[in-house]
Amino acid sequence: MQFLHHLPSSNVSPSNFLFKLELGEFSTLPAHTSEELHMPHLRTAPNESLEAVVESLLDTTNTNENISRRILPRPELPNVMPALPTMYTAENQIDYPAQEKLMRDLVKQGIRGFVIMGTTGESSLVSFEEHEEAVQRSIVTARVISSEINEPIRIVAGSGANATAEQKRLSHRAMNMGADATLLLPPYYVREQSDANMIRHFWRALDEGPGIIYRVTSRTGREISEEIIAHLTKHPNFVGVKECDGRVIQLHQMFEDTQEGHQIWSGEDGEVVRDRTQGAIGSISVTANVHPELVLAANETSSDNRVNRAAEYLAAVTFKFGNPSTVHAIAEMVRQAHGEEHIRGFRLPARALIQAQRTWTIEALKRVGVVNLADFDDSLIRNFDRMR
Repeated sequence: MQFLHHLPSSNVSPSNFLFKLELGEFSTLPAHTSEELHMPHLRTAPNESLEAVVESLLDTTNTNENISRRILPRPELPNVMPALPTMYTAENQIDYPAQEKLMRDLVKQGIRGFVIMGTTGESSLVSFEEHEEAVQRSIVTARVISSEINEPIRIVAGSGANATAEQKRLSHRAMNMGADATLLLPPYYVREQSDANMIRHFWRALDEGPGIIYRVTSRTGREISEEIIAHLTKHPNFVGVKECDGRVIQLHQMFEDTQEGHQIWSGEDGEVVRDRTQGAIGSISVTANVHPELVLAANETSSDNRVNRAAEYLAAVTFKFGNPSTVHAIAEMVRQAHGEEHIRGFRLPARALIQAQRTWTIEALKRVGVVNLADFDDSLIRNFDRMR
């Protein structure tokens, strides 16, 4: 009870404080008006308009905002980019050869860009040093592959962090290594911050180079409103949004109005076709790690409903037992189907699929031609309806 000695003086002493609590004498809270303490009031500090905040941030001579900015050309990113899982050895070290092989396999099947160390990449389970090494190695691998096929392979580095300074640091390092862009998250624990500070949180990272805002309220618990995004579009390094909140139409209308070429990637694997028709250019996809040809085909909003239904089904399978646990198990099973022996490690609190879940998953994937590598088009025609 030492903290009581630091409270303003009153008639309450530490010795009788608990006694009064037991008697219920403290059950009445201090008086206030609802307007004073209503939670939305915290979204903007008194006399601090969002327009003024952005004007202050845009002013590179404003020492109060401690601005250090580099403006880079907006990268040409592909429509479909797998959110790459992080592979581990049996000793729970990052398996860089396996990472490189997965990237090469996906490029052979049409992929031309990757998101590294995002949430599917379990960025929260690795150290700073591992995070930066994984990004750097992926950039090197992408450059080597690019020189081999004479096409650019883009890298978007996950730089999301709860602390603004941490997100800025990760973004700074990624851009220095040669990433094409970063993927940025809102603070996922400090939920009561003002909208002004939410803008500052993203703005600081965007000062380091091109960035995509990741809107996934179901995971972070903090909504990024269209108003916040509208203000962020004024940053010259703002690229677009990875959208998981189901509001592609609203974002598309906003970006059409601004005419700045900002883009939307669907983050909901089961809704790629819907989101494409509503204005998304493509998807940052988990299922693209499993069946890239199918995801690429669905991204073209094929008139063949079998492709669309198969893409939705594949997403349901891939997320059946959670992400990234299921996609890790699928990657291992595909490698085993190729005759490779690979014992994968897991980092707590991630978990491996139990045998019954693995059996169900491999049977489900065979029916859309993934594990047994059946002919793509034929597998869609023959197998999808049988699994319905």
